[in-house]
Amino acid sequence: MIAIAIIITTALILIVYLTKHRESYITLEEVIPGARIISQEEGVLEYKGVQYIVGTHDLKKRKYLIERLNLLDLKGQSIVDLRFDTQVIVKRGATSMKEKLNPEKTQSRRR
Repeated sequence: MIAIAIIITTALILIVYLTKHRESYITLEEVIPGARIISQEEGVLEYKGVQYIVGTHDLKKRKYLIERLNLLDLKGQSIVDLRFDTQVIVKRGATSMKEKLNPEKTQSRRR
């Protein structure tokens, strides 16, 4: 009787272990198919003139947000910042991520 209980318990543990949800990962290239990668280290993509800052973690969630919020349909120059877990920032009319990161170089060129 005890042997049967041990076998059933072991079988249940094995079934749960084999069927549990495994986390799947995607690459930066899969977040927006056809997008140009600007920075692999920072997770910056460009698609149809719009720059997407997706970061380097939880790319599957970022892809879901981009599709769900129709962020691929933006017109004109914009920067979409998806690095944070609780917010999406859309900056309309932004020129480029390089100018946002290095404003002193941009100001010296404008003078």
